[in-house]
Amino acid sequence: MQEGVQIRSTHIMAFAVSAILIMAALADEESEYPEYLESEIQGYLYTSDTSITGIGLTNVYCNSNNLNESGGNVLSLNIRRSGSGAYNHNSSELNQNSIERSKGDYRSSNWKIEMNESTSAAQADVNLGIPGSFESKPISLLWGDTAITADYPGLIFTNTQFDYAKAFNKESTIKMYSDVEDIDEYNDPIEKFDELTELGIGNSIGLKASFDGMGHIGMTSNHCIIIDDDYSGSFTVSNNLIANNWKEVDNGDYDIIFKDRPWMPCCTGGYFDMSLSDQHYTSRGFFLA
Repeated sequence: MQEGVQIRSTHIMAFAVSAILIMAALADEESEYPEYLESEIQGYLYTSDTSITGIGLTNVYCNSNNLNESGGNVLSLNIRRSGSGAYNHNSSELNQNSIERSKGDYRSSNWKIEMNESTSAAQADVNLGIPGSFESKPISLLWGDTAITADYPGLIFTNTQFDYAKAFNKESTIKMYSDVEDIDEYNDPIEKFDELTELGIGNSIGLKASFDGMGHIGMTSNHCIIIDDDYSGSFTVSNNLIANNWKEVDNGDYDIIFKDRPWMPCCTGGYFDMSLSDQHYTSRGFFLA
């Protein structure tokens, strides 16, 4: 590539795709549950595949956010990268909010951001090569690479950073998801859920990196420091950081779930269907009274 070639990759994530599916049906007056025949699902799904190779000046900015109905952040991914010299980058990103594809159909889902990327760079002087009488010295910039993730409902944050690097190679996999829009919804009392509900929150990053410069890897969860590592020199590091919160809610409304056998959900035949060991610890008269 001739001198003077400038590379600038800017990627700003926004509500790029919106999909709305509306299904409606009319029920006659004798229908027992007419309200179940009408539903609405809406949200967005965004995917991106990027490949860049060249020599010159590089400045990358990526800002991806998942927002709730109130406009507040649920998930956030911020990537910044810059330097001069040889640059090679490949990445794929998925960003979705309330939509998931399943066999060609859409159904309600959670907030999710995923990013897979591989990047290599080596510092070198770059001439601007502006036509005319203008002259300037070669530009020499050491490489910097920063990736910050935020899972606000789970209060899970990660940070990987490489600065003043003459060269670096990096492979990373970032995955974030949340089934709730904030921590208050996650902590709702059990009586607010009218059916069996599974709630998950997660933030993870898998990292393999070799670099000559300064490096930092950090993670906090619920205001507690999980890892806080700093490096200066030539290093190769490999790390998998995973933080998950999981909650399964069942309000135990057996009158509804087991309405055909409301006396006990364990067995339909009562005392005589119990195992001998269970009968030993249970009074027969309790069931035959």
